[in-house]
This record gives sequence, structure tokens and C-alpha cells, in this order.
Amino acid sequence: MNTHIVIRSLGKFLAVLAVPSLLCAIWAVGNDRYEQASLFILTVTITIVLSSVLLIAIPRHASENAGLKETVTFLLFAWLSLAILGAIPFVLVSEGKLMLAVFEAVSCATTTGASLLNYDEPLSPSLVAWRGILHFLGASLSVSGTILLFAISSAKSDLGGRRVQVKSLGLSLRLSTFTKLFGAIGCVIGVLVAIPYIQMTLSGLSMREAFAFSVGAATTGQVLPYHVGAQIAPNWSGFLLAVILLVASIDTSTLLSLPRDKWRALKDKETLWLIGIFAVLVALLFFHQKDATFFLAFSEAASILSTSGLMLPPDKVETIGIPVLIFFGFIGGSAISATGGMKLFRLRLLVDRTGHEFSRLAQPNAILKVKSRNTHSAVQTMMTVWVYFLGFAVVAVGLASYLSILGIDFDNALIVSTGAITNSAALFRTDLLGDYHSALTQLILTFSMIFGRLELLLLLSLIFRA
Repeated sequence: MNTHIVIRSLGKFLAVLAVPSLLCAIWAVGNDRYEQASLFILTVTITIVLSSVLLIAIPRHASENAGLKETVTFLLFAWLSLAILGAIPFVLVSEGKLMLAVFEAVSCATTTGASLLNYDEPLSPSLVAWRGILHFLGASLSVSGTILLFAISSAKSDLGGRRVQVKSLGLSLRLSTFTKLFGAIGCVIGVLVAIPYIQMTLSGLSMREAFAFSVGAATTGQVLPYHVGAQIAPNWSGFLLAVILLVASIDTSTLLSLPRDKWRALKDKETLWLIGIFAVLVALLFFHQKDATFFLAFSEAASILSTSGLMLPPDKVETIGIPVLIFFGFIGGSAISATGGMKLFRLRLLVDRTGHEFSRLAQPNAILKVKSRNTHSAVQTMMTVWVYFLGFAVVAVGLASYLSILGIDFDNALIVSTGAITNSAALFRTDLLGDYHSALTQLILTFSMIFGRLELLLLLSLIFRA
């Protein structure tokens, strides 16, 4: 394995992480939060030192040849560093409980948004900004990492029947150019954040709440566990947030290629599936609920489909039904989106496969292949998709069993476990845990969120395939 390119890429990522850490430190000092500022300064110091050592240790002209193993290794170490370094500023509000601080950092970085902190007192502005920054960095890292994996693996295998059209992105994707791709994804998310932020601040919403909602919509998560979202859902601000949630759930590679191919979104089957399912969900919510308006149904549908639960209060969760939320938790958005995972793409493959099996009845001697995105995937691909589904289900049931052993009602345990494994804030309601969240439980939930966001089954299959 080419460790040189992995180390240099990790050093560049840490250098990027140092910038927002420094800004939060300056903000904390400006607000006389010196203890909080000291934690940010510690984060900045560690990040700059590690980045400098990694970049200096490996010369710039070192070999840049990289494959699947190098890419997967870099992504795993990048997420590990984001979880550990991102946890340092939470040490003060978590009362020195390190595992709780790591849980908060991972929850933000995976754009889940669940929190076990005591919110009797509002978080400092710098810490609210840090939660939003972790959402931002986590979404950018997840999307750019997925695009990079697809781009590198598409030359050797079909990776579950899906190939990213690298030429349409205008980038020659390899691990050495990860910084450029990361920056491009960051710009897209930044634009999605700026649009609702400007509108909500002009409409009178506080900067704190406007920031939390805007970043949450662009990253399909919850920066703060606010229930204010239900209040803005029926108005124009809620409608705009719902539009951003829907755009953030679309394949990001499709968004990046729009300047070169303006009609690609209309040709993308996964995007059309997403819009179609969303339209059906809006109609069901509109006609199912009493006194429902179009804006309210639109906002709630976007909150469900994006798995963010951003404008979905707890009482509506019971009204809509847990099975519906669990279904969309596993379906989610497009394969390469802020929603994360390959959820909707897997469903489309399975439906295509089902239709193909029916056509096989008429042509029993036909070769078993399913056409998807101008590529053909063999039956083995469909078996891989089923393995992913079963793997997620096994982990979710196993986590629910563990939580029920602790004393939590099994129904609530299943809701929490599904929310953790699918990074769905609509399901991952920490109030259902009660007092049953020891350091071990926090560690298991943390791993579950990372498992769901990084598609560890997919990464392991890539390593073995390489």
C-alpha cells in the first residue's frame, strides 16, 4: 500500500480542520468564554502540529499512485481524527466525560444530530458554531469520499452496479486531488446553507436558530435538538428549508455536473425516483392529516425522506407512525448525497431485479443481468445488495437487543437502534434512552452511527476486492 499518499492527504485534511477550529477559538475569546476557548486552542494546536508533521515527513514529489486500499484507509483515518479532535471542545459541557464528548462529535460529524447533553442552559455561540462545522465537515467528507471511492473503483469493477461519470464532473479524480473535490462539495453545501440563512434572518429569526436550521437542512441533520422546526414548517421559511433538504438528498455528482449537462437531472433515474417518492409522500401526508396545509405536508415529507426529522416534532412521529419512519430511514436519499449511504439506489436495484425476474418467466434461458445507468450488473451484485440490507438489519436488531437488556422497552430500543444505524434524527430520540446511557452504551451507539454513515460493509468489501 502507498502510505505516502495516505499520509499527505490526511495532513491536508487536518490543515483544513485547523481553520474553523481557530475561528471558534477566536469567537470564544471574544465572548469571554476562556475555558471553552482553551479547548478550541488545544484542538487547533494538536491539529496544526499533526498536519505539519505529516506534510513535512512526506515529500511533495512522493508517488501519488493510489487505489481502493489507500482511499479506504485515508477515509477511515480522516473520520477517526474528526471524531477525536472534534470531541475536545465538548469536554467542558460533558463534565469531563470523554466518551460522551466523542458521542457528541460523532453524532454531529455523521449529521445525525442526536445529543445526550443537558440543554437546561443554552450552549455557547462558539460551541453551536462547532456543532454546525462538524455537520458541514462530516457531510463534505462523506460525499466527497463516496464519489472518490466510486470513481477509483469504477475502472476495475461495477461496485454494486453503479459507476460515477467522472468526465462529467470535470475532475480527474484520484486520492491526491481529494482536496479539490472536498472543496467543491464544501462550496455546494455552503451555497445550500447561505440561501435559507439569509431568508430566515431577514424574516426575524435569530442568527443562532437560522444557522442551526440552515446547516441542518444542507447536511440533512439536526445541529441542535430544537423543536422550533414544527413552528416554522407551515410558512415560507419551512418551505425553503424543505426545498434545501430535498436538494441535499439528490445525488451530489448530478448537481456538480449540471453546469456541463443541464438536463442530466431529468435523465437520472435515481433523481426521478426520489422526486416521485417525495410527491407520493406529500400527497399522503396532505390527505391523511386533519387541517394540513400544502406547506406543512411539504416540510414534513422533506424531513422524513431526508431522515433529518428537522421539522418533525415528537408528537407527529407518533401520528405518522414509526414503521413509516423506519422504512424511509433505510431508504433515505440518493446514493451520493448529504443523506448518506446507498439507500434509495439499493431499493431501485431490487425493484429492477424483481421486474427482471418476472420477465425471466417468459424467457427462462435469458442471461440474468440488470441494466442500471448504462452499465450491467450480474446476479452477484444483487446478492451484495441483499447482504448490505441484511447486515444493517442484523446490526439494528442486535443493538436493540442490547438496549432492551439494559431495561429499555424493546419498541423504544428498536427505534433508537434504527435511528443510530441509519443516522436518522427523526428516530434517534435520546430521551427514549432515559438514564440507560453508560460509557459503554455511548461507545456502541457511536460505532453504530459511524457504521451507518461510512457503510463499513461496503468499505470492507472494497478492501477484500482490492
